[in-house]
Amino acid sequence: MELVAFGHAGVGGAHLHLLGSKDQPVKAHAAELVKLVFDVTLRFGGTFSAEHGIGPKWAQEFQQRALATLKQALAAEKRNAIRAAF
Repeated sequence: MELVAFGHAGVGGAHLHLLGSKDQPVKAHAAELVKLVFDVTLRFGGTFSAEHGIGPKWAQEFQQRALATLKQALAAEKRNAIRAAF
């Protein structure tokens, strides 16, 4: 299996493609690999976006992780706004 990364290096963005073969199909390890990509992204302070939409292979993990991150950010923003008001 091979990981190919390319894309927007100047702004820190990347497109990741996992390439399998007949002997090592990506599908057999897809859920584990998607989780790994999300884990590494978060560990290094990365964020998630969907420049071209969210495909079915990323949807579940994206909903679980990105929405949780967004909710945390919104809660922090709300707390800061309340503190600033008083």
